[in-house]
Amino acid sequence: QTPVQIAAVNPYNIRLAGEICDGLRIHPFSTPSYTREVIWPNVRKGAARSSRSLAGFEMVGGGFIATGPDEAAVRQAREDARYRIAFYASTPSYLPVLEHHGWEALGGELRALTRQGRWDDMANRIPDDMLDAFCVAGTYDTIAAEARAVYAGLVDALSFPLPRDLDTPDDRYLNALAGIKAIPPSSEELKGGMG
Repeated sequence: QTPVQIAAVNPYNIRLAGEICDGLRIHPFSTPSYTREVIWPNVRKGAARSSRSLAGFEMVGGGFIATGPDEAAVRQAREDARYRIAFYASTPSYLPVLEHHGWEALGGELRALTRQGRWDDMANRIPDDMLDAFCVAGTYDTIAAEARAVYAGLVDALSFPLPRDLDTPDDRYLNALAGIKAIPPSSEELKGGMG
């Protein structure tokens, strides 16, 4: 049987994943807090509704990873993430994430900028603390430890950016990727003891 996973942000669809799916692909516009306090509880509610175990349920992704071979590349990746966060925050569908953090007013401000066509002004509205809530950052030498500190026991797999050179990724990239793969998967506690 082919495993079925869906992407979800809002509680209804998250519960649906827990009720009938084999996994959930977390949208990048999510924070570890939202994953722990909104996504997992709703997955458990969905599983309980259909009296199913979450054994084998796979929680994939969450947030942005800003990495590269040096600090300049990391800074650029963070700014790219800031731009994407601003775009997603302007979308009403993602309002629950903003509400969870008390940032809903910013969502309205960003929506107003989109109506005015002021796309280039949006990223400037995302403060560093908000960026840090969505984005784990570090060079290839440090990113696995940074991601482990945030995601160990919270998710089962993370999306990791591709290297600049797909044909011959350097050893630092490969070591970082191996470190990401070694992050401990979601805990039994989060799965509600149903893992």
